[in-house]
Amino acid sequence: MAITSELSADTHFSADQLAAALERLGERTSRWRSLARFDPSGRWWCRLHTSEQADIWLLSWLAGQSTDLHDHGQSAGAFLVVQGELTEVRAWPDTAQTTTTIVPTGRAVAIAPSTVHDVYNAGPAAAISLHAYSPPLESMSFYAPHPNGQALARVRTVETRGESRRGRRKWAVPA
Repeated sequence: MAITSELSADTHFSADQLAAALERLGERTSRWRSLARFDPSGRWWCRLHTSEQADIWLLSWLAGQSTDLHDHGQSAGAFLVVQGELTEVRAWPDTAQTTTTIVPTGRAVAIAPSTVHDVYNAGPAAAISLHAYSPPLESMSFYAPHPNGQALARVRTVETRGESRRGRRKWAVPA
């Protein structure tokens, strides 16, 4: 499943390179489609690949399932909707302004490091997406409206705490 064969072993992917790699992987459904599961209690996910250069995840979303506003720390990211559609909300922490984009099947979205966003399935149909991060996720920060209403406040950060990249446990909110 390695997408890292396109780059040298000591190179990380840009968000655009991740998006392009996911588009190619999305066409090879036999490598991941049978793994997808839908869980009524929350989003389901499975890590498909991990290396020093990138993580790749498969996620499924029933109507109403979402992430909270978060960033991916210093990792570039991308996601590709392979079934259904998802909605992405991007936020600017200094101003609390947001933009909302509906992401249909077949569209990849590049996510620069430190971008703050939320992803959700507005329904009614279930959705499946592929996600990639480079370097692999080291931390994710979560955000909520600041009491002054003019900005977002970082409310918590989740880190791997030095765990092996190959041995990491599932993230609470990979997106």
